[in-house]
Amino acid sequence: LVDLQYRGAVSNEEFAINAKVNRDNQGKAIDLDCIIRRMSKEAKLERDLKKAEEKYKELFDAVPDCIYACDMEGRFINVNLAGCKMLGYSKEELIGKPLKETYVNPSDRDEFSKEILEKGYYHGFVAKLKHKSGRPFYIETYSNLIKDKNGTPVAVEGVFRDVTTRIKLSQKLQESEKKFRAIFDNSF
Repeated sequence: LVDLQYRGAVSNEEFAINAKVNRDNQGKAIDLDCIIRRMSKEAKLERDLKKAEEKYKELFDAVPDCIYACDMEGRFINVNLAGCKMLGYSKEELIGKPLKETYVNPSDRDEFSKEILEKGYYHGFVAKLKHKSGRPFYIETYSNLIKDKNGTPVAVEGVFRDVTTRIKLSQKLQESEKKFRAIFDNSF
């Protein structure tokens, strides 16, 4: 049983003390077993790791595009705050959810999966997804297949951006060009 634990620093050296009080049959303290361990390297590594994790999480959640990771079954294993907002779900709701369920046309996900398995990446894939509310929107994704040390695919990681405005403007431009082409062709 540990009766005392202490972590501290003396002369720029970090250490931990674990102490145990040994007692007689009546509960009276008779002696003390003590272990003192230098912690400098271990403590610094722990602090550095924690700082790096905090910086990564801040950066991960600050990006305005969706950053995601899915397992090979297509279920979310990680997603940043922008992705949650874009899709209208909390992170807890998305983790484990099949990405295919967010597609307006689920066969688009099948096309994506086939391509990424063949090439190991799919850059510039455009698809129509749906917000939790049902509102459709277009995304463009840049994704990579992640493999383990044996070369076995284990995940897909990527970034997708809402390109709804760009797609709608492009569609309007095409419609306008058709109208002007018809006017031009019929004017002679």
